[in-house]
Amino acid sequence: MPQKGSSFPALDLAGAIIFLVDLPRKRPAQPCRADIFMWGRPPGLRPAFVSACSFPVVSQAHKFLSVVSAARRWLAALLFCALALGPSQGQGWELGAGAGYGFYRNGRVFAPAGIAAAGVRSRFTLTAWVAEHRRERLAGELRYTYQDGDPFLESRGLRTNVQGQSHALHFALRLPLRRPEARLNPYLTAGLGAKRYEVTGPETLNPPLTEIARLRAAGEWKALVVAGIGVDWVLHPSVSLRAELLDYVTPFPKQVIEPAPYASARGFLHQMTPSLSLCWRIR
Repeated sequence: MPQKGSSFPALDLAGAIIFLVDLPRKRPAQPCRADIFMWGRPPGLRPAFVSACSFPVVSQAHKFLSVVSAARRWLAALLFCALALGPSQGQGWELGAGAGYGFYRNGRVFAPAGIAAAGVRSRFTLTAWVAEHRRERLAGELRYTYQDGDPFLESRGLRTNVQGQSHALHFALRLPLRRPEARLNPYLTAGLGAKRYEVTGPETLNPPLTEIARLRAAGEWKALVVAGIGVDWVLHPSVSLRAELLDYVTPFPKQVIEPAPYASARGFLHQMTPSLSLCWRIR
C-alpha cells in the first residue's frame, strides 16, 4: 500500500522499472531463420536466386515476431506496474492499448559535400500504458510506444535507408478539461522519458551519401519529451475509446545516423502520432 501523502506511486516505480528492464543489447545482424532453413538444404534442392524472406507471408511473419520479441520486456514492465498499482487508495487505475501512425518531422546533416535530409521514416505505432487516477482532475501515466520506422538519408535524388525501429518509455501527467462523469472528456498531457532508436538490419554495402553521413547498425538512447491532446469517449463505466495526438521529441540520434568528418547534424526529431486506443478503468 502506498504511504499516505504519496501522490504518484507510478512515478516512484518508474525509475526502478527502467533499471529492471533488460535493455536491448546490440547484436550482430543475423539472416532470417527461413533463409537458414532454405540455404541449409543440399545444393540440388534449393533455388540459387530466391530468399525465403522474399515471400510476403514469411517476411511479415518474421517481422511481427521481431516486434513481439523487442517489446516483451517493456510490456512486462507495464504489467508489473499494473499489479503494483492495483491496491492504490486513489480514484482508480486503468490499462490501455492502441495503434496509430508516426509522422516524422526530421532533421538535416550539413557537410562540405552538401546537405542531406536525415531521420526516420513514418510508419505505424503500437502503444500500451498503465495509469493511476489519484485525483479527480489529474492522472499519472506510464506508457510504452513502439514505432516501426527505418532510419534514412536523402540528398540530390539519392536515398538510402536501413531497417530499424524505436522504443519509447515515458511518464506523463494527464489533465482532463471536464469532470470525470462527462461522456466526452478532452484532456492535455505532457511527460518525460527516454527513447531508443535501434537498427535491426545490416548496414548497406557501398551506400551512397557517405561524404555527408552514414547509417550505422547501432542503437542509441535519447532523452524524450512528450506533449499532446486527446479525448476520452466513455462507452461503458469501465471502458472508453481514446483518440489522441502526441508529439514525441528527441535530439538527433548521431550514433545511428553518423555525420561524416566536418559535417554536423541539426534539428530535433518530432514523431507526431495520432492514435486510437481502448481503455479499461477499474475504480
